[in-house]
Amino acid sequence: MKVIENKKIKLQNADESSTYGELLKACVSAPNQEGFTIDDIEKRLRIRKAIGETEIELEDADYAIAMQCIQKMRWGVCDEVILDFNNDFKAAENSAS
Repeated sequence: MKVIENKKIKLQNADESSTYGELLKACVSAPNQEGFTIDDIEKRLRIRKAIGETEIELEDADYAIAMQCIQKMRWGVCDEVILDFNNDFKAAENSAS
């Protein structure tokens, strides 16, 4: 189990604040070139359901899928907050399971 704090963030040029959970939802909702298979939908919805108000609790298999989605995501903004988001998720990989 990997636990990541659902931090509140503010992306540059954004009017409203956001959270790591919202960024993660954007990552798992972004289709690859072929779209989503039923298996993809089931796995990604499981990740979305793991997003709590203060923490994101992912089973190891879901964490691996989430990391793939984060790494493949194409962002519409160049912001240090996105690097922090990525680094905090990577840090969870090294935490106790």
